[in-house]
Amino acid sequence: MSHQNGLNEDPVEAMLAAAPAVAEHLDHIEHLRDAAYDKLQGASKRTNEAKEAHQASERELVEMREYEARNNRTVERRDADTGDVTRVRDTSRSEAAEKRVQLAAEKLERARFQYKRISDEWNATAGVANAVTRYLEELPRGAELPLAEPKKAKPGKSESLVDAVERLRGQIRDLDATVRGTKAAPIPAQKAKEIARAHVQKLAAEGRPDVSQLLKRGADPKWPNQPLHGFNVEGYIPQLAKALPVIAWMHQDALVEAIEREIDAEAEFNEGPMSDDDRKFELMRLADERLELEHEEEALIRQAAEDGVGITRRRGADPRAVLGLLKTMPAPKN
Repeated sequence: MSHQNGLNEDPVEAMLAAAPAVAEHLDHIEHLRDAAYDKLQGASKRTNEAKEAHQASERELVEMREYEARNNRTVERRDADTGDVTRVRDTSRSEAAEKRVQLAAEKLERARFQYKRISDEWNATAGVANAVTRYLEELPRGAELPLAEPKKAKPGKSESLVDAVERLRGQIRDLDATVRGTKAAPIPAQKAKEIARAHVQKLAAEGRPDVSQLLKRGADPKWPNQPLHGFNVEGYIPQLAKALPVIAWMHQDALVEAIEREIDAEAEFNEGPMSDDDRKFELMRLADERLELEHEEEALIRQAAEDGVGITRRRGADPRAVLGLLKTMPAPKN
């Protein structure tokens, strides 16, 4: 990506022009993506060549077997134990061809393994580059890109940089599991009762009959109706009174009490209920903790790069951490 000033400069280019350190690092990320793509192309070519070589060796094996069957040549073979000499069919050509098939198959397996590894690297690197670019495009026009204080991450005792990154990624996975559990945590029983009570009240209001015409003209009470499927013989869609709203209107208190008993029974098996406010606060706390770990992870990756050790960035890494931005920057959109 070019980050030069110009009259037709787009918003992202303008932001990067004002933040040269961020622009330089984005260039580095894009360079890694392009290099990973070149490696993927090379691995793809080697895999295809190995596949063609394996297929050729299999064809050669078939040809050798057919040749031996046509010529029916025999050779003398001495028994290693008895020393007896016998004449057997000469299969030396097909045996040699079988060895070449085996070698070609092993080479193809290695090529496929390498392709899978390089493909995973490319997918992760491209995913990070695309996510960072998309994040910058989603920021408001003219947004600043303030850098966070560089993290001073250090591996643990007798821990390599690669091991330290893997340890942090394990912690991030654990945090993600905690986030999923927090989102799935049940609401408190009391809150559930409030929701149920409001629901029954709404039903009861829907089930209340209209007696205005009864009082004015002696007409029948008007019940809340719902259409049935199909038409009757006269071409009209028949109507049927809504049973549940009418029941709720007639027995509102009893219906609420019955639902509350069900809630109490079910709540005995629920663990860790959370209110909406508590859930929101906990998710914010976990997000902050995760971003701190990601900044530390990025610091270790950059330190490893300086030491000549390449560590592929994790697909799904937060663009704010990858670019080294303050955590007060807007979170990326999901």
